[in-house]
Amino acid sequence: MDDDRLKREPEAEMLRTNQESGRHSWAALGGPMTTLLQRAVAEAEKLPAADQDAIAARLLAEVEDERQWNARFAATSDDQWDRLVSGVRREIAAGHTHPLDEVVPPEESSE
Repeated sequence: MDDDRLKREPEAEMLRTNQESGRHSWAALGGPMTTLLQRAVAEAEKLPAADQDAIAARLLAEVEDERQWNARFAATSDDQWDRLVSGVRREIAAGHTHPLDEVVPPEESSE
């Protein structure tokens, strides 16, 4: 891992540190890795480097997206939530909504 990348990506430094110690944990970034994520990483380790990088890029993008959503929700005021609820209630009262089952039909049972 090049030093320039480590300066730009703190997660890369955490990963390098964990790899050197033999640990597979991102504890400093939010907690221990789940068993399912450990399995996914173990499977990804078997792939060629280009495939590993592609998976890593998608995962990091997903993590960043999740952080942004969390920040947006945390920054939403009670007044903003109240306005949103009022708007939804007006839409429902005006008959401008459809039951969810019409918009996204439930999956049929395979039994």
